[in-house]
Formats: sequence, structure tokens, C-alpha cells
Amino acid sequence: MNITDIDDKIIVRARRTELLRRYRERCLSGSVGKADVCERVLEAANKTLIDEQEKCEKLTQEYESLSSAEKKDSKEITAAETALKEEELKRSQAEGALSKAKEAASAFANDKSGSEKLLMALLESAKDSLAESLDKEEGHVFGGSDHEIFKAHATKFEGLFHEDMDILGVKPPTILTRVSEYVPEVVSYIEGIEKKGMAYASNGSVYFDTHAFIKA
Repeated sequence: MNITDIDDKIIVRARRTELLRRYRERCLSGSVGKADVCERVLEAANKTLIDEQEKCEKLTQEYESLSSAEKKDSKEITAAETALKEEELKRSQAEGALSKAKEAASAFANDKSGSEKLLMALLESAKDSLAESLDKEEGHVFGGSDHEIFKAHATKFEGLFHEDMDILGVKPPTILTRVSEYVPEVVSYIEGIEKKGMAYASNGSVYFDTHAFIKA
């Protein structure tokens, strides 16, 4: 079995999880004031909702355009309808998160006891939105010396996967490899594909060129 413990999503999630942890510590230490915490969380949650609303409006227009066309393509319409429904769900989730954030912010702001529980509830109410906001502002601080952060994140979920497989009665693999153990080989292989014209670089990633492969 091969474990993909390095990819863009893992890196982003690990980085955001660490940024949230650091921000939580700053809040607990008192270096971030109550008003600032409330404002930060609410702004992040509201921005997510605005983004989802804009995406929803765009997909609605695309769906209506396809549905009203003289020559209708049922596959395209079905795909557009599915994409719209998925986005409507995300918009609904964003609305719910903002509502929870407002309630949590109100409870935290009005608390006189310094309840850590209320602070945690506020940070949790719009966790993903807050993490994205922190990432945009502070994500650049992570460099080549932060491998342990990403490794710990991947190791955690690898362990949970093996636990699930054990519960399901799936036998463990006789051989287990991880992408992180073969980075030089992976890089060499990708470079070879690029030299043959079967791959192309875009936005910091390398993609397999299916068209070039078919023509070869």
C-alpha cells in the first residue's frame, strides 16, 4: 500500500491547523483582545458567506442559460444543476456558520468571567473561515524548516485510517510506502515525463498531458 502523505491539500490543511493553534494560544494568553477576536471571527465568516453567494449566483446564471438555450444538452444541464445544488448547500452551511459565530461572539463579548469555554466556542463556530483568513495573512511564515508540522498532520490521519480498516476487518498491508520516502524518485520521474512532452507546469504544479499521451 502506498500512502500519499504529501499533496497540496495536506499542506494547506496542516498549515491552517497550525495557524489556528497559534492564534488560539494568543487569544488564551490575552494578547488578542475580546473585541478583536469577535471582529476577526465575524469578518471571516461573513466573507465566506459573500464568496459562496457570489458563486451561487454565477452557477444559477449558467444553469438558467443552459436550460433556456434552443439546443439543450441534457448532460451539461444535469452537470450544471448538480454543481448549483452543491454550491447552494455550501451557501447554506456558510449562513449557518455565520449565525453560530454571531451567537458565540455575543456570548463571549458579554461574558465577565473570562470563560475559556466561550472563547473556544467562538473560534470553533467559524473555524474553516478563520483558518483561511489567517492563512492569507500569515501563511507565508512557513518555510522549509516546518516539515514536522506537515508530517504530524499526515501521520495523524494515516493512523485513523488504519484504525478504521482494522475495525472493518481489513488485513493490514504487508508492505507500506509513503510518498515522502520517495521524493527524489518522484521528482526524477516527473522530470522525465516533462522532457517527453507528456506533462506541463501550471500554477506551481505539474499535470499529466492526456492529449499529448493520446496523440503519442
